[in-house]
Amino acid sequence: MRIKFTSPHPKDFPDALLNIIKNNKNISQNIHLPAQSGSTSVLARMRRGYSFESYISLVEKIRQILPNVTLSTDLIVGFCGETDSEFQQTLELVRRVEFDTAFMFAYSMREKTHAHRNYEDDVPAQVKQARLQELIELFHETAKRKNQKYIGTYKLVLVDTANQSTICNENYNINQSQISDAYHSNADNISSSRVPDINLKGKVSGFDEFNHKVFLYPNPDDGRAFFNIKKGDYVLAKVVSASSVSLTANIISNSSVIEYFSY
Repeated sequence: MRIKFTSPHPKDFPDALLNIIKNNKNISQNIHLPAQSGSTSVLARMRRGYSFESYISLVEKIRQILPNVTLSTDLIVGFCGETDSEFQQTLELVRRVEFDTAFMFAYSMREKTHAHRNYEDDVPAQVKQARLQELIELFHETAKRKNQKYIGTYKLVLVDTANQSTICNENYNINQSQISDAYHSNADNISSSRVPDINLKGKVSGFDEFNHKVFLYPNPDDGRAFFNIKKGDYVLAKVVSASSVSLTANIISNSSVIEYFSY
């Protein structure tokens, strides 16, 4: 069993929780820490209860206790009265923290909120969209660069999607043994002449212990394990490529939390 803890409020984050995560290997070392903005003045208008500086201090404390932790966040651009200088502080937060995942939005007013009662939604829509695009581009740039360090490493992946059975249904003239044999015989990839045009993307995927989305493929040296994986299984997988939002890995073998962390 893998446990995920999400969405603590940054102003109320106890040290004891970090130590629980550190000392229990079945708890995912990923923390969702919603920032909303990097501007202290915008955060005050939002009544978030923390500043840019206190958020950075919290991140530093988390990483001191959990050096390999991954951080996800929520970010809003174009909140009421947001100036360009305030928006630049949000970009600076992304540069400083280097989030692993970010959910980014342009602000839209909601009724019966503090902002609705006290502020005007006065940032033009085109400005919101331009700022959102700049924020998204910066996030993907930093996240992709950060994820490159995982290439060549081994991950414990909890499988949440396993649709290998559809491969043969979609390719009626190919059977599972042909695909498996192609990998077992050191074929370069699934599009070899022996097994043409088989798309395995998204057939098997899951999340690693740091909550990275991992797309799983057969091991080129022996792909048979790929076809025995079921939803809910743990697998040992070697990362072969990385983007800003996911990892791609070859399945090595079935595994478990105890086995993986005993190495």
